[in-house]
Amino acid sequence: MFGGFGGLALLFTPPLLKSMLYTVDGGERAIIYDIFKGIENNVIKGEGMHFKMPFVEKPIIFDVRIKGVLNTTVI
Repeated sequence: MFGGFGGLALLFTPPLLKSMLYTVDGGERAIIYDIFKGIENNVIKGEGMHFKMPFVEKPIIFDVRIKGVLNTTVI
């Protein structure tokens, strides 16, 4: 049914599309590490779904929310 090149393309398309997308959740930011250029200036991604080049770029996701600290003192 899916013989030849069409069957091969159908087999590899979903994993390739999955490797091209990444999601940054609320309260997070991502910087992109490129294996050829390293980390570039002004490449901070906000929340949402973003594209990347598979096997070349890697998103590094970190938390930017302010976390409260409870300080207790003993007198």
